[in-house]
Amino acid sequence: MKVSDIILIVAGVVGVGGAYLSYQNYTAYAGDPFGEEAKANYKAKTPLLAVEDARKLEESRSMDKLEGKEADLATLYKEIADLEADNEGLQKEIGEGSIKRTNLMSDIDRLDRDISKNEEKLNDLKRYLEKFGTAKELRDKVNLLKNQLATANQSLITEKNTLTSLISRQEQLDSSIGNQRERVDMAQSGRMSESFRSQITEVYPRWGFVVISGGVDAGVNASTPLNVMRGADVIGRVIVTTVEPSVSVCSIDEDSFVADAQIRPGDVVVPAPKQADNTPQPNKAIR
Repeated sequence: MKVSDIILIVAGVVGVGGAYLSYQNYTAYAGDPFGEEAKANYKAKTPLLAVEDARKLEESRSMDKLEGKEADLATLYKEIADLEADNEGLQKEIGEGSIKRTNLMSDIDRLDRDISKNEEKLNDLKRYLEKFGTAKELRDKVNLLKNQLATANQSLITEKNTLTSLISRQEQLDSSIGNQRERVDMAQSGRMSESFRSQITEVYPRWGFVVISGGVDAGVNASTPLNVMRGADVIGRVIVTTVEPSVSVCSIDEDSFVADAQIRPGDVVVPAPKQADNTPQPNKAIR
C-alpha cells in the first residue's frame, strides 16, 4: 500500500468521526432534529431558538475540531515526510553498509593471510630456537660476542694509533734525515738554500773579512760564496770561512767588487752559486 493511500484513508476516517461527533453534540443540546417534537414545531412553524443556538455552537465546536484535525493531519503529513526521508537515509546506510561489509570481508581475508604468514615465521623461529638454544642463551652468546668484538676493536684502535705514531715518527725521521743529507750535500759542495738572506753586521777591511748574522742554525755552510747586495745591485762577493751557531765569518773577495764600491754594515748577502760567473761588472755609480 502506498503512502498516499494511507493518507486518504486517514482523512476519510477523520471526516466521518467529525460528522458523527457533530451529530451527537447537536442532539445533546437540541434534541433529535428528526424527532416528533421537532416535526411538530416545524409544522406549527414555531422556531426553536435553543435549537438554532445549539446548532451554531455545534458548528463552532465542529470548526474548532476540524481545525484541530487539520493540524493533526498536517503533523501526520510532516511525520510521513520525515519517515520517508529517514527511510531514504536508511536505504543509503544499508547500501554503504554493504560496501563497508565488502571492505571488511576483504580486510578479514588480508588479515587471515597475514596471520598465516606470521604463523609460518613463528614456526621458523621455533625451529631456529630448537637448533641454536633459547632466547636467553642466544642473548648471552650475543653479549659475549659483543664484548669480544669490543675488545678486539679496542685492540685494533690501540694498534692503529701505535702504527700511526710510528709512521709519523718515521716520516719525521725521514724528513730530518733528508734535511741532514741536504745540509751535508750543501756543506760538502759549498752551497746554501736559495731562500737564505742575511746582513753584514761587522766589516774588517784591514784583515779582509766581515761578519754576517746567521750561522749553523740558519743553515750557513762554509766555503759558500755570497753575493753582496746594495739595493737591487750586486756590488761584490764574500766567501764563508767560519760558521758559528748564530754568526758566520766571511772573507772579502776583493777582485769581485765593482770599482769604488766599499762594503759596509747593512749590506745584504744572498747565496751565489759557484758555477755561475757572479763577478760584478764595474759600476761607477755605486759607492
